[in-house]
Amino acid sequence: MQRIFVVAGTALSAILAVPLVVGSDSVAGEWGIDFELEGTRTPGQLSLTIDGRTVGGSIFSHHTGAGTVRGTWEEPVLHVTFEFQSHESIEVDGRLADGVLSGEFRTEGRKGTWQATRYSRPAPPATGHGEGQYAPYAFLIGEWNVGPEAGPSVGITRFKWGPNHSYIWYSQSLVAGGKEEPHFEGMLLWNGVHKNLDMLVAIDLRYGLAQEQGTLTAAQDGTVVRDIAAVFSAGVQPLGMAVAGPDGATAHFRQTFRATGEKTIVTSVLRETDKGWAATFPGSDRMVMTRRE
Repeated sequence: MQRIFVVAGTALSAILAVPLVVGSDSVAGEWGIDFELEGTRTPGQLSLTIDGRTVGGSIFSHHTGAGTVRGTWEEPVLHVTFEFQSHESIEVDGRLADGVLSGEFRTEGRKGTWQATRYSRPAPPATGHGEGQYAPYAFLIGEWNVGPEAGPSVGITRFKWGPNHSYIWYSQSLVAGGKEEPHFEGMLLWNGVHKNLDMLVAIDLRYGLAQEQGTLTAAQDGTVVRDIAAVFSAGVQPLGMAVAGPDGATAHFRQTFRATGEKTIVTSVLRETDKGWAATFPGSDRMVMTRRE
């Protein structure tokens, strides 16, 4: 084992390095990284390469955009700078413990903390193109059982990459009596102007007479918020509502997703009423998504 230091610096300041006990190539690879500054959490992707004394790679977050990692490794010290086109350089120092990189970073005269975990599956490239914009939403990718904290699953949620990670395919099935019944499916697509995901899903898979429009937005604390406008054609009866009249009907829903571990997400589904937000159905204000193996 060798003792190295992870330090990122600029010409304007220097950092006291923090010891890091790793093998010579153990920091190379793909990492999911989280920056936290003054109560705001920003997720992103970090790719590190080591070639002799040269350190390279890429970095992407929703806040900074795409950037490069540049530096040299003069054993036992690793000097690195994250450089961006439209954001001030970021300097970091950290430590590897139990497979997790963590430490402090400095940018724009402020100091925060960061943590990075190696991807357990192939990570999307942190280039700022393609799936890079989807970094705040990548924790959703997979198949999930959905149900109350204590009790059987009531549904199965699936988030899947489209070709070349160009969009996310989103579907939900209901489970009753051990039988899976498709409920809705559609697309989540990056909006480069509004910097969130546009959503359009069919919620009537038999006749195509109902749909959900809206957005997915990553909040500052990492929670993903699905803001939903449901649109129903004449004659359709929405859940908990009267049959839609000749002009159709609309309803406003909101769902949140918050990761509580690699295999669990807490989610809530709420419906807007004339008295405020209420559970769409009993228990929907707090459910657990568990990754299907």
